[in-house]
Amino acid sequence: MLFNLSDAWAQSAETRAAEGQTEIKPLQIGDTIPEELWSLPLQVVNHPDGKNTVTLNDYRDKKLIILDFWATWCGSCINKIPKSDDLQNKFSDDIQIIYVTQQDSSQLVTKKEYIEPNENLLFAFDDTVWSTIFPHRLVPHLVWLNTDRKVLSISNSASLSEANLITYIDSGILTIKQKQDRFEFDRKKTLIENLSALGVEPLYSRTCVIAPYISGIGAYNGITSAHGRKHIIAINTDMINLYRTALNLGILDNNIEVDSLSQLFHDSNGGKIKYSFELIANDNLGAEHMKMSMLKELNAYFNSKIKVTYVKGKPHYIIANSDRKESEE
Repeated sequence: MLFNLSDAWAQSAETRAAEGQTEIKPLQIGDTIPEELWSLPLQVVNHPDGKNTVTLNDYRDKKLIILDFWATWCGSCINKIPKSDDLQNKFSDDIQIIYVTQQDSSQLVTKKEYIEPNENLLFAFDDTVWSTIFPHRLVPHLVWLNTDRKVLSISNSASLSEANLITYIDSGILTIKQKQDRFEFDRKKTLIENLSALGVEPLYSRTCVIAPYISGIGAYNGITSAHGRKHIIAINTDMINLYRTALNLGILDNNIEVDSLSQLFHDSNGGKIKYSFELIANDNLGAEHMKMSMLKELNAYFNSKIKVTYVKGKPHYIIANSDRKESEE
C-alpha cells in the first residue's frame, strides 16, 4: 500500500483525488498500519491536558488502542460512553480508547453533556482518514490495535468488556466476535433484490417478502416511495413489532402477559427472533389499506403461531392451538 501523507490528508477524499494523490486503502484484521499514519494528528476535545491534537504514537506505551467510531445521533453509542469511561479509568495504564467521528466540533457541542463528564475519554472529530481506512455502515464500530501497529480485531461495542480487556492485558490473546458490515445491501433496492445480492433465501414470498434476520445492515422501518410505488419496509425487527406496524397501534405491548407469547418470538437463548419484511403496493393504495394487506400477509405466514384480527373494532390476538383470546385497545 502506498500513502502520500502530507497535510493534504486532512482534506476531503474528493480533493485528494483531484490533486492526483494516492487514495487511502482500507485495512483488514492482521494488517499493519503504516508508521506515517501512526503519527497523523487527530483533532480532539476533552483532552485532560487541554491538547487540541493527539496521535496514536502518543499512546505507544499502552498495550491496546481502541478506535471507537460513533456519531452524535447514535443512541446506543451515547449510552455506552459512561461504561467506556469507567473502563478507560480502570485500565488507564494499559489501554487508550479514542472516540472517532467524521462530524465537526459544532456537532459535538450538541452532546457536550454526554462528553464532558467522561474525562478519561478522548473524542476525535472532523475525521477524514481513519473512517476511510476502516469503512463501516453501522456504529458503534470498534477497531482494536496493538502498539506494534497491528489491527487485532474489528467488533461491535458488546466486545468492549472488562473480561475481554483483562484477558488481552494478561495474555495478549483477544478472542471476540468480529463485526461484518454488509456494504452490498442497498436501501434504494427492493428487499428481494437485496436478498439475491446477498445470497439469502426468503422465508415467504407472495404479495410480500419475509426474510430471516440479515446481519451487518442495521435495522429500520417505515413506509417509503420508490419508482412511483409505496413500500412498507421493516428490516431486522421482531414479529410483534411487525404486527404493531400493520395495526398502527401499541397492542401486544409490555402490559400483555408476555409469558403466554414468549415462546413465539424468542429463541432458545431468550433473544428476540427477527425478520425482514417488505410489501410493495400494486397500485396507489393508501397507507391504511397497505397495512391491512400487511396484516393479512403476516397472519398467513405466522398462522401456525399467532393470528391477529379485529373484533368489534378492536385488535385481538389468537394463539395457535389455543382457545384463549386476548385483546388490547
